[in-house]
Amino acid sequence: MAWAATNSQWTATPYVSGAGGRNVQVTGSAQAPVGASVCRSGSTTGRHCGTGRRPRGASAR
Repeated sequence: MAWAATNSQWTATPYVSGAGGRNVQVTGSAQAPVGASVCRSGSTTGRHCGTGRRPRGASAR
């Protein structure tokens, strides 16, 4: 989970930047199961992919 600080001039939009800088509409989200392939992308750090892990201290159910 992440948090971002905003101000009153900021408006949320349902888009992320895709290949070639094109907007891609986000239509939903879901929690990835442990072991799933996941990717994230940031404007300064770029794209990173990996494998979903259980949070530290969480027990298997």
